[in-house]
Amino acid sequence: MYRITRTVALAAVLLSSASLGKAQDIQWKQTINLPKGLNMPQGVSADILGIQLGDTYEEAKTKAMAYLNEVQVPGSNKSFAEQRRVFQLPLAGGNTIQMGYVGGIRMELHRRGTPIVAQGDESITLVFSAPSSGHQVIGIKRVLYWDLQQYQGRVSEFITALEAKFKSRAWKNIDGGRVTLARFQFNNGHALTPSNATVISCIPHVLYSLNQDKLKGFNPDGACDVVLEVTFNRGISNDHTAQITFSLSDNERGKQNLTADYAFFSDYIQGLRQRTGGAPAKL
Repeated sequence: MYRITRTVALAAVLLSSASLGKAQDIQWKQTINLPKGLNMPQGVSADILGIQLGDTYEEAKTKAMAYLNEVQVPGSNKSFAEQRRVFQLPLAGGNTIQMGYVGGIRMELHRRGTPIVAQGDESITLVFSAPSSGHQVIGIKRVLYWDLQQYQGRVSEFITALEAKFKSRAWKNIDGGRVTLARFQFNNGHALTPSNATVISCIPHVLYSLNQDKLKGFNPDGACDVVLEVTFNRGISNDHTAQITFSLSDNERGKQNLTADYAFFSDYIQGLRQRTGGAPAKL
């Protein structure tokens, strides 16, 4: 486990590349390299649309662009945007420098025409750790939605397909027929379906917050290393869905990678202060 030995106040924001000025050029050093498939059963891939937890930024971007380019329907709208996660690093005298990396990818597909609309419109969000931990995918969110009722899929069929893909039974919670929650939970290479599970007993932490002060809350009991949470919004019947949200979070990878990243940032700023004799860096 990695620990930050020096405390440095770090403020981070996630910005689109269009709204961002040039960040400080730094020499990244990778300090941790967790393998793909970590904490998953053998033969089970933690992926959405082939984009796998643990994929590098380059691998994930290639797969994302390939999927985006599959949509070639006239009149369809699609977009691809990279988002940079920027840190304000404090120097002496109240000065700061910026240090950033691509922390996310956001894609949107608005399919038009018939029967393509049967596939549903969708958005896909990828979350990355920093280059100091391999610039790896640590979280994926995908939202599918259907405007036309005749194309709404059946919840039971989606859950059956997901159980076959992840080779485990889903824990399910139904809120009066309005929302169905299906969850797949993995710990130390095994699928878990705890009898005392609740809607908050295993959550996709990486998709909620990457702040340093939240890391201790990632996977606190050690039983939720990887989680796929799937939410089905009710459609034309209790077994039809108008919207599906897939939230895939590598909680343990995220915890270790982000802890290593914050340690790298802390060491970097301390080294910069030493090299500049405590004076602000020349920008």
